[in-house]
Amino acid sequence: MSLLLSVADLGREAGQSLDFRLTGSSSSPDLPDGVSFGPVTVEGRALFTGETVFIGGRVDAEVGLVCGRCLKPFALPVRAELAREYREVEEGSGDAASRASGGQGVDGGSRRWRERRERQVSLASRSRDERDGGEGPEWSEAPLPFSHDSIDLAFPAFEALVLELPMKPVCREDCPGLCLVCGANLEESPCGCRAEEADPRFLSLKKLLEAKERGE
Repeated sequence: MSLLLSVADLGREAGQSLDFRLTGSSSSPDLPDGVSFGPVTVEGRALFTGETVFIGGRVDAEVGLVCGRCLKPFALPVRAELAREYREVEEGSGDAASRASGGQGVDGGSRRWRERRERQVSLASRSRDERDGGEGPEWSEAPLPFSHDSIDLAFPAFEALVLELPMKPVCREDCPGLCLVCGANLEESPCGCRAEEADPRFLSLKKLLEAKERGE
């Protein structure tokens, strides 16, 4: 996705800020089957701290997922907090070229969020609880480099959205899913299968009832 923020108009005195709103394409790499991103919107504020540029805001997108119960695709609106800090470096710096997007290239960026996901999920959960109490999102990583008065927010936005995706997506909370016996979609029509045929916990009871019917 392309979400390039120009900070050319951001003053270089501490405390100066720049409000922005960006909308980019949704070509996100290395996603599981059935997962797709619609247009991604990033809205927030760039703040010059005196040494770095702090980006704070939110990311919104419509994400295509597959229901874990009925296996049908559905769209889920997702909103995530965004917090990143950047440091301007000299033009032509190799470090800036390799990390300006927030990762080691597109494929490297995908590996990066996967490797950090387990560590960040707990941080994201804690930060969400603190934000509910009125505090802003936390960020403790070293500033990322940028140059040419441009900051690429594509990877940070993608990472923030991925961390907000449900582990077990469902199209709706009361989705009945598929029949465990015949595989029919119970939302479309009842199949008539008995629950005990699908649940192994009923097998012993079923045998007792059958034996009773036979007079054993």
